[in-house]
Amino acid sequence: MNATNTSSSRAFTLIELLVVIAVIALLIGILLPVLGQARKTGAMTREMGLLRQVGIAYASYAHDNKDNLLPGYLRGSWSRDEGKFTVYSNGNDAGEQGRLRGGVIRPYPWRLLPYLGYSPASLVADRNWMRSINELNHDPNDIGAYEWSVARNPGFGLNTTFVGGDAHRGAYYIPSLLRWGAFYIIRTDQALQTDKLLLFTTSRGVHRNSNGTVVPGYHRIEAPWHATPTSNSVPAFIPWEGSRTRFNASLPTTAYGHVDFRHSGKALGLTIDGHADALGVDQAFDMRRWSNKATRADWRP
Repeated sequence: MNATNTSSSRAFTLIELLVVIAVIALLIGILLPVLGQARKTGAMTREMGLLRQVGIAYASYAHDNKDNLLPGYLRGSWSRDEGKFTVYSNGNDAGEQGRLRGGVIRPYPWRLLPYLGYSPASLVADRNWMRSINELNHDPNDIGAYEWSVARNPGFGLNTTFVGGDAHRGAYYIPSLLRWGAFYIIRTDQALQTDKLLLFTTSRGVHRNSNGTVVPGYHRIEAPWHATPTSNSVPAFIPWEGSRTRFNASLPTTAYGHVDFRHSGKALGLTIDGHADALGVDQAFDMRRWSNKATRADWRP
């Protein structure tokens, strides 16, 4: 008796192919948002880590300077050759060639970078923005685009008006103190609520000489009630123009005091005790997070 082994194969029918395609499309539809959210979470985690490092550097500066806080924005005379601050562009060159002076050291970054290993990447989580900075001029004999980009547009802004003092917001000026009292703190032991008082947040600003190009970073953040720009005159205090409930990125960067709520509608903030957290727009409007003198959320100077 002969047995014949037969094998047969059959192709997918059109209906079966459509079912497979539909299942694949469904899986993609489910996975893409999950992957997108994972990328966003990863970016926020990475930037939160940098923010904590910046906080450690800030605390180290205070420790080395008898608990005096890093000035937020210097007086012009403090940044000149004979001024109070001697700042270099790297840790290997302490000669005249590597020295920075003038306007480029008035914002905080170059004065804090020695505590961050002179690495501007410690202040910039956005890799594309860091890459664009690195492509700029690095000539130590010419204080040019690279130095200004690092100085003006780090990824984190400092609460200069109320912490450390800002010479372009009325600080270090006797008539301002006579009008407003001691509206900013200059020592760590002056902070009353260290777990609330903001030092840094994620920030955004306009790039120097770029005709208004918005970039993910600015050296100064300003409170919901913030001092007007001024030199050798007494500032007024004015409110944010942005909504209290939702961040509108299409508004000018000044509408939210340069604070950037770039992580799914939240800004990353670091308090003076080193605690880092994500803040919604409504939380950022709380003046107790900004001023040592604020006694309620809607307080104003």
